[in-house]
Amino acid sequence: MTGCSATIASGRRLGFHPGKTGIVTVEGIEVGAIGCVDPRLSKASDLAGDAYLCLVGVDALPPYETPHYRPPSRFPSTYRDLALVVGAGVSAHEVEECIAGVLGPLAGSVAVFDEYRGPQVEAGRKSLAVRMTLRRFDATITDEEADAAVTRVLEAVCERFGAAIRS
Repeated sequence: MTGCSATIASGRRLGFHPGKTGIVTVEGIEVGAIGCVDPRLSKASDLAGDAYLCLVGVDALPPYETPHYRPPSRFPSTYRDLALVVGAGVSAHEVEECIAGVLGPLAGSVAVFDEYRGPQVEAGRKSLAVRMTLRRFDATITDEEADAAVTRVLEAVCERFGAAIRS
């Protein structure tokens, strides 16, 4: 299962709280659900508070693949952070995948580390803070290369998600 892309998206399942349920997919195939037990079931079971549940269909998971070791680069990496304003329906995972695709082999890692919704962002939008770790295996990445990569990323997220830099 190495390199699999697991996602959780809002959804509904019998027995789960209608507004606190996520559907788990791996490589586009639904494998389970996670969330709060329906309050009516909790009350009927005399539970003192909220109960959370995760169901996984093990048979639906892709076959396990032994990970292959890749030695780390001998050269130092660098990172860049971006605060992007996107539509409220755009998932952090979608943004991470888009950025990683644009960066290609330069992408050491891409991770959304913060989400903000509030008065400083217009209604129907949210701010996602993303950290991109950039590295090369044949030389030290230069500031010019990193800046050019960030420019490509900004063009791609603007085109695909209508993103803007948070001011």
